Amino acid sequence: MNDFLKKTIIFFLCFSIVYSGLYFISLKSKYEQNDYINAIVNKHNRANSITGQKALIIAGSNIAFGIDSKIIEDSIGIPVTNLGLTGGLGAEFILNEAKALLKPNDIAILSLEYLVTLEGDYQNKYKAETALPEASTYFTKDLNAELIIANYNMRNRLIHFNNKSTSNQSPIYNLKYFNARGDLTSHHGKKQIENLISNSGPVHNSFEVVDCIEAFSQYCKANNVKLLYEYPSLAELGYSRYKNYIDQFVARLHNIENIEFIGSFNSSVKPDSCFYDSIFHLLEDAKIKRSKILGSALKQLLN
Repeated sequence: MNDFLKKTIIFFLCFSIVYSGLYFISLKSKYEQNDYINAIVNKHNRANSITGQKALIIAGSNIAFGIDSKIIEDSIGIPVTNLGLTGGLGAEFILNEAKALLKPNDIAILSLEYLVTLEGDYQNKYKAETALPEASTYFTKDLNAELIIANYNMRNRLIHFNNKSTSNQSPIYNLKYFNARGDLTSHHGKKQIENLISNSGPVHNSFEVVDCIEAFSQYCKANNVKLLYEYPSLAELGYSRYKNYIDQFVARLHNIENIEFIGSFNSSVKPDSCFYDSIFHLLEDAKIKRSKILGSALKQLLN
């Protein structure tokens, strides 16, 4: 073995040792202690703790912000878990996650946002997998993206290593504000922010999400799971901005068999004043009203 090869091997060994040391030190940082995505663990624990029939509410952040699961549970007499986190996980992830938790005789209440893409954002999926290792089976892996994100996250953890206050954490998008059933409560009592976030718009081939929903409906039918679809609450601002796309999306949804729709699309489009910070995130009062209407409709459908 020549000197160059020896030096190369020694260099990579030293690099690996230093990198591994920094990585394990970074894990003790409080930087991501209350990360919003970490709520996936508690949501899964809740769903898996229910031994009999259960109802899962499935979507992104529109249901995290916009559903009071206790109201639904009291209406139908069945334990409810709100799986909502963020549409940034992508439809593939969200629906595969639901499949992993659903059992025969369960009820799946789907309310997926119209602007969700199939793949979602890899950073969100990486965070979910870090918190809940089995989440790695919910999406297609990308090693290059994993390495980039891992390095970025390690750098931030090290920068914030001595930050005991975790001041980097959002006062709204924060793990500690999810209740036992998986509903987010941090926006309760808050007023609407000045400008609603309206997203950047659907990407090319987003209708693949409808195909994904159709496959999910077939899965539910094959596994004796009752599938219901509640139109997600949407601000008038969002509907006016993406009307053509959303109308096509809803029309394609209506062509899917094995889905029972709750309410009407028109009633799901609400004044902008009902929303907190996004065209999908209801304020507390509107959230309660939505949940009471949904609970009443579910009671009629399931009895």
